Amino acid sequence: MTYILLEDHPLYREGLKRYINEHFPASRCLYDGANYLHAKNIISQNKPSIAIVDLHLGDGLIVYSLIQYMRAKVCVCLGSGGGFVPRIMTQAKVDLHKQG
Repeated sequence: MTYILLEDHPLYREGLKRYINEHFPASRCLYDGANYLHAKNIISQNKPSIAIVDLHLGDGLIVYSLIQYMRAKVCVCLGSGGGFVPRIMTQAKVDLHKQG
């Protein structure tokens, strides 16, 4: 299993990475950081199987476009609820419905 971890809070990012490494020792992190463009470059070169993404990066829709670009089978979105998170989830529902 390969994954990217796109999270701007270093403490959260480190905690998530440690948890994944402890519970899934065969996993390999291709990128951990907060840079959307760097993550997109890694995705285009390596096609990770899982994306763990903080929805509060940028305006949220930037991250949503990354998820669409990646076309991962699994995507874990991190967010605390307010603001644009409901808007992103609504758009995702619409897009998934269009795809069938």
